[in-house]
Amino acid sequence: MRIVFLLLLPVYALRLDAMPIPFALSANGTPCLFAENDNTYYATVVMPEQSELEINLTCEGLEGDDVTLLSLDERPIEPTVSIASWNEGKHSLAVLINGEQRNYQLVFTSLPVVMMDIDPDSPISKDISAPAVITMTDALSRVDGKRIYTTDAEVHYRGSSTINYEKKSFSINLVDEDGSEREATFFGNRKTDKWILDGMVLDYSRMRNRLCFNLYNRIASMRDDKMIRNGTKGEYVEVILNGSYHGLYCLSDKVNRSLLSLKKAKNGVVNGILYKCTTNTDSSAYLIRPESEADISSIFVYSWELKYPDDLPCEESWAPLLDLMDYITTTLTDPEKISDNLFNLFHKDNLLTAHTFYYAVMLTDNMMHNNYLSLYDVHTDGKLWITPWDLDASFGRDGKGSVLFQQRSESLIVANDCQPFRTLFDMEDDNYYKGIHDKWEELKDEVLSEASVYAEIDSLQHVISESGSWAREHERWNNSPHPLPLLLSEETSKMKAWYSFNYEWLSNYRLLTDGIVEIKEDKPAKATIYTLQGTPVSPDQSYRSIPKGIYIVNGKKRLIR
Repeated sequence: MRIVFLLLLPVYALRLDAMPIPFALSANGTPCLFAENDNTYYATVVMPEQSELEINLTCEGLEGDDVTLLSLDERPIEPTVSIASWNEGKHSLAVLINGEQRNYQLVFTSLPVVMMDIDPDSPISKDISAPAVITMTDALSRVDGKRIYTTDAEVHYRGSSTINYEKKSFSINLVDEDGSEREATFFGNRKTDKWILDGMVLDYSRMRNRLCFNLYNRIASMRDDKMIRNGTKGEYVEVILNGSYHGLYCLSDKVNRSLLSLKKAKNGVVNGILYKCTTNTDSSAYLIRPESEADISSIFVYSWELKYPDDLPCEESWAPLLDLMDYITTTLTDPEKISDNLFNLFHKDNLLTAHTFYYAVMLTDNMMHNNYLSLYDVHTDGKLWITPWDLDASFGRDGKGSVLFQQRSESLIVANDCQPFRTLFDMEDDNYYKGIHDKWEELKDEVLSEASVYAEIDSLQHVISESGSWAREHERWNNSPHPLPLLLSEETSKMKAWYSFNYEWLSNYRLLTDGIVEIKEDKPAKATIYTLQGTPVSPDQSYRSIPKGIYIVNGKKRLIR
């Protein structure tokens, strides 16, 4: 235990000089982490099957100190102590150090604990990384196969609107002492050096992004021949930042070349390509190429960033995206060409899965913005893959947390006016409509069924609430910026009610049933119109004079209202 704290790296050592860690404490064999500004130890434990937690506390003095544990919650500490309300509040811990009694607080959580100490003398922003030391503890030995793991790191802020709030999200690059990349695996995730600590600050439930990805990962993969995940995987953790408790976070991997298994560049030759949409503009939402010249020597072109190969910005690496923009721009005046070539531009199942999922959970900020586009190998496969990210604008709230519980996924394509899909919607394209319909029929009784979605919500709620982390999150971040519900179930019940409301509507929605579409404007009177019973409608009648209902118009079902 003593070695654990002595090996903490230079940034943390600076803070040790100012306020030394009193002593090394373990709970059931897992080291506890100390938040000195709060005078509190944080112990990660395995969630007990029963209501009481059986805990064995051990300690060791530092620098030769003589340390004896006296009491926990004013009860003498025996080899094993039973705690009934282990996950509620802070527990008092009395300790004798060199004959002097000292009092501390002890928090038990069934979540892993992440302690991040950022160099206080280094600038940090979204674009500037600062050196840090990160220590993680996990009672299930899932931090690179250990119960405690310490590493150097380079960290910077992430997010757009969320960067303005005190509770920030972080991008983390693990590094060795010499600054080289250091890969590790956490909580059953893949081995990588790049991680995200997501603060979820605008989400009232702190689960929408993780909930959506947990569902999406069950239905989406990158290629038919390999089960390659097309979304991030994450674990809830509690964070101590620079000596103070900082709340509930989700530690996840990143969307990158490694996750999507894109073919590596070799000897200066571009193979796999990954683009990230950075802002919501014409070149992203509409995939229309601006008139300004593209600087293909930069990793930033229009509203897009070349994430891979970011060291090879050139004509070959930017050509697929620019060619797509050119094609969309020139064919918007000839919609039939878009329909004919849609699935020559995008992988069919990938596109239909993504869009069906967007409808199901009402992702209001992901039609093209907050998406990645990729090609596995530009030389052998010219079709694009779509990979979403930042899925918090879902389940009845937008990205700022505003209430949308009374809204349904009417048409995210129409609402976002995203091309080329808006054109396909307007022209009532059979390929697109039928594809969405078939995909919904495939998923609505399985992964996207009400029972399946409710079970995933309940699972995440259990992890957050039963660990005690929701109460701590509420205490730390209530009204900053939103008023958080005292009980997480207050928000999740609204999410479930919204999903049931949206699910029922989707199951009867014209795009997702049998291709029935609405007619909102008068059409030429010479159109051939029949009732569903086959009775012809008088050609002298205009659309507005026909009673509301479903008719056969020029051979297709139409809803006239």
